[in-house]
Amino acid sequence: MQGEWAMNRIKRAVLGVTVAALAAPAVAGAVEPGTTYDDWTIACTEGEDRTCFARQVQKAKAEEGGKAGRLVDARVGYMGPEGKPAMVLWLPLGLNLQGGVGLKIDDYEVKRLTLTTCTQQGCRAQAVIGDKWFKRLRLSRELQVRFVPRGARQPAGINLSPDGLNKAVGALE
Repeated sequence: MQGEWAMNRIKRAVLGVTVAALAAPAVAGAVEPGTTYDDWTIACTEGEDRTCFARQVQKAKAEEGGKAGRLVDARVGYMGPEGKPAMVLWLPLGLNLQGGVGLKIDDYEVKRLTLTTCTQQGCRAQAVIGDKWFKRLRLSRELQVRFVPRGARQPAGINLSPDGLNKAVGALE
C-alpha cells in the first residue's frame, strides 16, 4: 500500500516537471547557433551575456573574379538588458546619414531605425520594436530596408526574405 502511494507520488512529480518544462520558454543557451529556418539562421554573440537572434545576410553579386560584398546584415530578436524585441541592421558605408534608414513591412508605413555608428565594417542602424511592429515583422510577406546612398536623391531598397523569420524568432522564445 505504501509502495503504491510512493509510486503515485513519484509519477505526479515527474508529470509536473515535464509539464513545467514544456511550458517554459527556451533560454538563449538552449538555441543551437547555425540552425536555419528557410532564409533566417540562428546566430549568437559570444561571452557571458550571450544573446541569440535570427539573422539574414544579403550580399551583392560578385563581378567576374570579384568578391561578393555584404549589402545588409539583418538581426532580429530579443536584445538588450531587458530582452526587448529589436532589430539591428549593418549596412554598407556610403549612406546619406541625414536620409536615415527605414524598414518597410508589407503595406504599412516605414519604420525608422536609428543610425548609431559607422565603422570600417559598415553602418549600424537599430530599433527597439514595439509589440505591434514585432508582430507585423514576424508575419510579414514583404520586407525592404530603405536608405539613401551618398550623393543620391532617392532612397534605395534592399529586399529581405521574410521566409522563416517567424519560426526563427519563435525558436528564441
